[in-house]
Amino acid sequence: MRINSVDFPDNLFKAQKDGSLVVFAGAGVSIPPPSNFPDFNLLAEQVAAGVLSKEKDEPVDRFLGRLKDKGVAIHEKVRRILSDRNSKPNALHVDLLRLFEEPHKLRLVTTNFDLHFTSAGVERFPTLDSFEIYSAPALPLGISFSGIVYLHGSVAKPADRLVLTDSDFGMAYLTQAWATRFLQQLFDHYLVLFIGYSHNDTVLDYLARGLPPKSKGPGRFALTLEGTEPHWKRLGINPITYPSGVIDAKHSALAPALKGWVDRVRTSVLDHEERIKTIVERPVPLDPEELDYIEGACKDTTLAQFFVRHCRTPDWLRWLEGKGILANLFKRSEPPTEIDQLFARWFAQWFASTHSDDALAVLQRQGGFITPFLWDQIALSFHQTKPGHDAVAKWVPLLVSLQPHYGSRDLLAYRLCACEFPRDEQTILILFDHLTRLRVRLRKGFSLVDDEDEKAEPEVFIEGSEYWLRHAWTKLFEPNLELLADRLLLTLTSNIQQAYWTMWSFRKEQSRWDPISGPRAEIESSAFGGSHDETGVVIDMARDVLKWTISHRSRTADSMISFWISSGYRLLERLAVFGVAGSDHWKPDEKLRWLLENNLIHTYGFKPEVFLVLQRAYATASEPTSCFVGESR
Repeated sequence: MRINSVDFPDNLFKAQKDGSLVVFAGAGVSIPPPSNFPDFNLLAEQVAAGVLSKEKDEPVDRFLGRLKDKGVAIHEKVRRILSDRNSKPNALHVDLLRLFEEPHKLRLVTTNFDLHFTSAGVERFPTLDSFEIYSAPALPLGISFSGIVYLHGSVAKPADRLVLTDSDFGMAYLTQAWATRFLQQLFDHYLVLFIGYSHNDTVLDYLARGLPPKSKGPGRFALTLEGTEPHWKRLGINPITYPSGVIDAKHSALAPALKGWVDRVRTSVLDHEERIKTIVERPVPLDPEELDYIEGACKDTTLAQFFVRHCRTPDWLRWLEGKGILANLFKRSEPPTEIDQLFARWFAQWFASTHSDDALAVLQRQGGFITPFLWDQIALSFHQTKPGHDAVAKWVPLLVSLQPHYGSRDLLAYRLCACEFPRDEQTILILFDHLTRLRVRLRKGFSLVDDEDEKAEPEVFIEGSEYWLRHAWTKLFEPNLELLADRLLLTLTSNIQQAYWTMWSFRKEQSRWDPISGPRAEIESSAFGGSHDETGVVIDMARDVLKWTISHRSRTADSMISFWISSGYRLLERLAVFGVAGSDHWKPDEKLRWLLENNLIHTYGFKPEVFLVLQRAYATASEPTSCFVGESR
């Protein structure tokens, strides 16, 4: 989450909420006023007071060791300097303590000797003995602790316990190693945030010896100045950088960034919602702080809900796209996160329907692909809301071409049933074509031998739902066949042909079984076989539109019958035979001669429809034709 130009990782927010965060504070925290304490280097110079000069590149702990060898009471001097009553806790002390909601969640480790964290802690949690205070070398278990830990001692304890010289550090981290043991357990079990350390801090060199391998522990982060990232990464610490200020206040951005983070986590949910609502109900602001806040909110599961609840304008849609927050909705390989799902619903409900041109522009810029979840949400929004027919007309062709291979098969059928004719004529035809397509899927084949010999078998199904297709047929198509019949015949013919092309790639040599036509016992009625078969609704539609065409446009019907019988696709051929049986403008002799010319009397797979022709024509045909048919039979 970006706050005041600083990107705070989500891990920190989660750790702060669940109590697994440990703040690790260094001397830099006690430098700003009104604390005004020196860093470790300046502290050493004040202690030396000209008695001894620090050599070039000499570590501070070694310099202090040489001072002690010269007889300088360095421990007492440090204790006196850092016990100055005029020094008070500053904003950093206060804000770091504000990160912890309850005393038992307070986990702060400091290498400072001053007591400003204790003072700030008492102010934050005034209840008597509400939190523990530990001071070296009497440290708690790093695996489970709460309170404030003065890792290198404090001015509240005897001065000789302060870890200052190279000898002191040696005992703490090498020989007696009480600091090392504490740190190793701590880093293994808690997420740690370093603050107040520089990239060349002497103390940090010793702390690094307590760091476990990078692969262990929940995570380690450091709030640090831009440009120091490589040093932290070598230690296995993730840098969180803030920009540099002027020369005499390089770290001026640290306090505002920390305060912004603390304010963010301490602000009540209702206050967050009110602030987000106030911002997003206006045009995208120019204020960088407000934009940083909204960007961070959009990456937080809780706060993102408030954004999508109150934001409705296309300028914010474009802003989100520019920030990459919508990118996962248009990627093929990214499963949707909880936040992605929020924005998918928001995009579908408020933009695909209401601001369709803006939403389509986003889709185009993002590469033209829609994730299955976003596809579902857009299709569902057209069912749940009342979008303008212009928006539906633009989106339906895309939804048809981008429909995922899994998910609800009913969403587009719902949309078809919600259409009105003639207003939505093109949308109706596009959806009809799509939903009546015969698809092929594999099922487990039947075998009488071992399972190892089982093979996959193809089966046919339709793209749409049979129930909703029949509903749409009754509402939209049957009352409007005068305008739609010709196009429906062409669409159904094409879809049946496509199914045969696919099925024939699986066809076994010498096989007479037709999985498209075979399950349907009779074209005239689905009562015998095929009543529960998914292809049944397509056959019924083809039959009914053919019957209407025969009654109202006999020449068109004759042309379609001629095309179907010569197509080579058994289902279309059976429909042609059925059409001849119902063509009252054909004379009985014409029907019987047509059967003979097409060699259908004894052809496998046509018996019900051939018998229907004979039933309606044989008795009234001329005697020579009847005799010829009878001989053929």
